[in-house]
Amino acid sequence: MLRQARAFGVGLILSTQNPSDVDYKGLSNAGTWLIGKLQTEQDKNRLLDGLETASGGASRSVIDKLLSSLGKRVFVMHNVHAKEPILFQTRWTMNFLAGPLTRNRILELNQLANSNVKPVGVVPHTAVALSRGAYKSDVNATKPPVPVGIKEYYLPQNFSLPEAYKAAQKTMPAEAMIEGVVYRPSLVASAQVRVLDRKLGVDSEIIRAALVATLQKRGSVRWDDYAYGGHSLESVETAPVPSARFGTIDSPLNDAKLMTALQKDFADWVLRNSSVKARANTALKVFAGPDVSQAEFMRACADAARDARDKEITKQTTPLDRQLKTLEDKLAREERELREDESELSHRKVEEAGTHLENVTGLFGGKRSVRRLSSSLTKRRQTEQAKSDVEESIEAIALFKQQIADVEKRKADVVAEINNKWGNVVNDITEVTVSPKKTDVFINLFGVAWMPYYSVKAGGVLFELPAFGVQ
Repeated sequence: MLRQARAFGVGLILSTQNPSDVDYKGLSNAGTWLIGKLQTEQDKNRLLDGLETASGGASRSVIDKLLSSLGKRVFVMHNVHAKEPILFQTRWTMNFLAGPLTRNRILELNQLANSNVKPVGVVPHTAVALSRGAYKSDVNATKPPVPVGIKEYYLPQNFSLPEAYKAAQKTMPAEAMIEGVVYRPSLVASAQVRVLDRKLGVDSEIIRAALVATLQKRGSVRWDDYAYGGHSLESVETAPVPSARFGTIDSPLNDAKLMTALQKDFADWVLRNSSVKARANTALKVFAGPDVSQAEFMRACADAARDARDKEITKQTTPLDRQLKTLEDKLAREERELREDESELSHRKVEEAGTHLENVTGLFGGKRSVRRLSSSLTKRRQTEQAKSDVEESIEAIALFKQQIADVEKRKADVVAEINNKWGNVVNDITEVTVSPKKTDVFINLFGVAWMPYYSVKAGGVLFELPAFGVQ
């Protein structure tokens, strides 16, 4: 359609809140662009693709920088006939105008004028969690005042219309149109907690938040039922969107005393529900906070146990090693003496055999003498002494070997006992609960949160859908 209109010189205006839904080829056929603040990076990239194709000479980086720095009511205007895009800001009207008067607004005006005319086709409003399925006419173009001391915030519109239908579990009809934005009050609370225990290795920061769409007038909240886990609430806005309408504020949101009590109750709930679990192995003196995985903690315990085991093994086996060294030295010395004794015995046996042969020769030759007989007896005694020394050395060697074996067995038993001891210590793990102190709880947000809803018209019926929620 854009391409054909351009070919025949027909002007066409295309307005959308979701640029990513429009094909970049269609965007490239637009001659004048008016671009406001974009909510997502995907929308910005789609527009950059289209602008780059349409302009030809414009720098993508320059346009990217402009789009990223847009504030409220500030727009980028790009004309294909201009050298570069320009910025301009819209002006406020003198009055908060609701826009063109619709049929439903005429009925509301009649009610304000005490008319008996009642709206037709308006479905009664029911508030359920964060969604409102039907339209309620208790809205006004002027924001109701909030008591002094109560802070107020504006939640962003992070849902497109299709996403709003999906969040409300409804099927979006083709004729659905957004008529405007309605802000309804809710309670927002957010706190930052630091849990610190240096001994246990715990240093954690926890964010606790709650978003309460419906409150009881007596001012009691079950915070567990409204715990909020969506995107950061720190991105709340300071002003509503233009031409928005507002619902009424009821108790306790308009009661400073009740709100103060609720804030104290929220801080107590945060304190009770912000404990963290730390792992501890007191025998090894190994501690870890929740940011350390089980595998990493077990590995640290195993390393500590290994070091402790090695130190104890060294301490317990050093005396045994010294004793083994002494016995091994004695054994080596005795083995040397055995070799010497065996050599001496062999020499004595040769001498004794020679003397015996000499005596036998002298006996048959008739030259027997007392001196020769005495020498033979001496050689015999020396042989017996050498034999005795050999036997003594053999017995000593056997004894030393037995003593070495006994010491080695004692050493092996000591090492096995120490290994078993530290192996059991590795698995001696306990969980320790670390709780914050009252001074560790910091309230970041607490007050009235204006929650946006799309006022949608479809099938002749006007109703509301949430424009904010957890994506």
